[in-house]
Amino acid sequence: MRPNLFLGLLLVCASTQAQVTLSGTFLNAPPGAEVDLTCVNNTIEYTRVAVAHAALDAQGHFTLHFPWTEAKEAQLQLAEQQTSLFLSPGDSLVLRCDYAHFDSTLHYAGRGAAENNYMAADVLGNFDRAAAEGTALIKDARRFTLFVDSIEQVNQALLQAQDTTAWSAAFRQHVRTEVKYRYVYPRCMYKIGYDQEKNAFVMKDMPAGYFDFLQRLDLDDQAAYDNDSYSIALDDYVAEDPRAKLDVPDSLTDDQEMALRVKHGYTFRQKLFKGKVRDHQLTKYVRDQLGAFANQPDLLAWLINRYKADCTTPDYVAIIDGLYATAQRLMPGKPAPEFTLVDTAGESISLADLKGKVIFMDYWATWCGPCIVAMPKVKALEEQFKHRADLVFLKVNVNDDRARWMAYLRKNTPGGLQLFADERQSAELRQAYNFNGIPHFVLVGKDGKLVDANTYPELAGDKIAKALEQ
Repeated sequence: MRPNLFLGLLLVCASTQAQVTLSGTFLNAPPGAEVDLTCVNNTIEYTRVAVAHAALDAQGHFTLHFPWTEAKEAQLQLAEQQTSLFLSPGDSLVLRCDYAHFDSTLHYAGRGAAENNYMAADVLGNFDRAAAEGTALIKDARRFTLFVDSIEQVNQALLQAQDTTAWSAAFRQHVRTEVKYRYVYPRCMYKIGYDQEKNAFVMKDMPAGYFDFLQRLDLDDQAAYDNDSYSIALDDYVAEDPRAKLDVPDSLTDDQEMALRVKHGYTFRQKLFKGKVRDHQLTKYVRDQLGAFANQPDLLAWLINRYKADCTTPDYVAIIDGLYATAQRLMPGKPAPEFTLVDTAGESISLADLKGKVIFMDYWATWCGPCIVAMPKVKALEEQFKHRADLVFLKVNVNDDRARWMAYLRKNTPGGLQLFADERQSAELRQAYNFNGIPHFVLVGKDGKLVDANTYPELAGDKIAKALEQ
């Protein structure tokens, strides 16, 4: 065979293997329903990106054909229903599902079916939700431990029962890692309770030895370094490790104290972890600080310099470089990123429309417990400054359902100017204002420039007062 022909065949084979076909039928789907397939760009930025899209035909059929270069999870959504997939290059999946009984009827055939039928069974097992619900329903820590142990055992039994030679090595590694670490988070979250009367989260008194399970956690699982459950488990380990805590002198200002804590948090992780695990943990940590401390340029510069000296993964460094550039654009005195969203009447309102007023922005969602808990604190601010017509409390709903948002507003009638961001707009706002979690609060001056790109209701009173006088 001639060399150039051989090379051509190799290229054709590589191109074929880097594709995935997903087709199937949804019975009883809503009229006009469309299939959307998405994935996250990486496990640091966690931006959801579109992969493929198709409308169902009159019989509920669809076909997606798209490039796919690595074995990883994706998300399939049809109207109000969604499910996780695990896709490898070259997969050719055919699904069948009754939309009215989505989780219980989802079934796959074709290449990749064995992996995804396990994924469907795992969803049907309801393991994560059951463990999460137990944190609120079970009052005794020992009983809760036994409860989560039992869920984990059932999950392990399902994994062993469905494991087959048809599974790819990448998928087997993925699901074994997931089951191994997914129960660390609910076990740690059990310490946080919710006081209905006070509308506040409270810390429970935990029995001695409750967190001993963290000492059995593998801190050097290099094969799992970017698995979500493992990464969160390591966060929980650090949160409970007494060595990660720091006593600071009372003489320090709030900014000085926070800078000291942030630096200690970085060096602790740098010494605790190794290899890919260390790079991933440091990158996540720096990412979070870039979003939180845009008003402390010296602290961010210290972090960036240390991080670039320590991190050995060029892709991570490139991500942090981009986020640092964003953080620099969000420092005090920089123009607040512009946006246009709709209000409850469907009318478009832009940030520029509010220029000349001080703006306190509250990014929130109806499903976000911490957002709901923070609302009384925001309400107290509104009451404190209710006489000022030159102050706007702008409530921006993100990553939510519009109907659920409207229903919440009708029932609870919170104050302020309410705006809604759809999925695309929510992603753009998270990127523009450099935040991952909510609630997130931003203070903008009358000149349209940032006063603080990451503030808190209980600390914002003095900054609002100063901004109003400028």
